[in-house]
Amino acid sequence: MIGLLAAIWRDLFAYWEVLVALIFIGVVRLFPDGLAGAAATLARMAGLRVASTIPEKRIDAPDIATIDIRPSPSSLLCFRKVEVSQGGVNILNGLDLDVGTGVVNCFIGPNGAGKTSTFNAMTGRLPVRSGEIHFRGAEISSFQAWQVARLGIGRKFQIPTVFAQLSVNENLQIALWANRIRPQEMLTAAPLHWNSLQRVRTLEKFVFLESNMAVRAGDLSQGMRQMLEFAMVAITEPRLLLLDEPCAGLSAHETRHMMEAITSTVDELQASAIVIEHDMSALEKIAGNVVVLHQGRSLAVGSLSQIKMSADVKAVYLGGRK
Repeated sequence: MIGLLAAIWRDLFAYWEVLVALIFIGVVRLFPDGLAGAAATLARMAGLRVASTIPEKRIDAPDIATIDIRPSPSSLLCFRKVEVSQGGVNILNGLDLDVGTGVVNCFIGPNGAGKTSTFNAMTGRLPVRSGEIHFRGAEISSFQAWQVARLGIGRKFQIPTVFAQLSVNENLQIALWANRIRPQEMLTAAPLHWNSLQRVRTLEKFVFLESNMAVRAGDLSQGMRQMLEFAMVAITEPRLLLLDEPCAGLSAHETRHMMEAITSTVDELQASAIVIEHDMSALEKIAGNVVVLHQGRSLAVGSLSQIKMSADVKAVYLGGRK
């Protein structure tokens, strides 16, 4: 339909591309689940029963302000019997997990154990089939990614995810605006000059960022992009940092530097962190608690020394050193 309309409008007026763009934006905003999803919504509004394998789990933005997010007395984050599947394959199989306040937790396990999927489930990127995820007392298994971010969860992805076409400084400024900037401030130049204590502290940890402020983020090396993305997460001042293989592609020296930055940032923010990492030497420096995942379940939990002695862990996982 778009192709047909575009072909007609192209000859009728000069700004046909703008109209096509507006239609695309409207479709994405109004029908995020496509025409089938729109049909199902209309059927529900008409009172018809529509079968669904995964229950709809979305909330409206105004609900965020009414949620009680006071810290739980027992844990900052907890999973209770969480199950996630995709394409008929079970990814998480009744996962139970508790993350305390002020602790650096490390996830380890063989590939396919469910480590990254656990992050995806709690940040709205994978639908939760059953079970509950609680963060600071709020049930978040139905939240979308932006709603989770507003509650104070910051995530660093396995593959460095930065705005490649923007400068280092512009990437850091976007992180500084996250959850802070108000709509009316977007129309002024004031946010371009914002700064924060955590931004200053973070730049002190990664001195190279200060000297490469004008450089495009896409022109940085793999290691530098890893550190830039971690810096962006830290500047948002989250209560929980989700760090997916932050040392991937780093040298031994850079790995030590990153581990020191993680522990100091957690202390500065009085936050908690979950780190997915395969390097045992890196875990020894930061791990307050280690969780071994296997086939979507928690296989073992404890200190690194306890995990190393576990016969079950030895049977499914073997760590390495740089």
